[in-house]
Amino acid sequence: MRLRDQGFMDVAEGTIYALLVRIEQRGSFLAARLEQLREGGKQT
Repeated sequence: MRLRDQGFMDVAEGTIYALLVRIEQRGSFLAARLEQLREGGKQT
């Protein structure tokens, strides 16, 4: 499915890639933080 077909006319491909990278980085951060909390809440 293309973004433009769904009404996102102003979105450039580079913007989507950057957004996906940020989501992945944040997801990795959250996964690491959850693991820390499981280990007793140590913050590094």
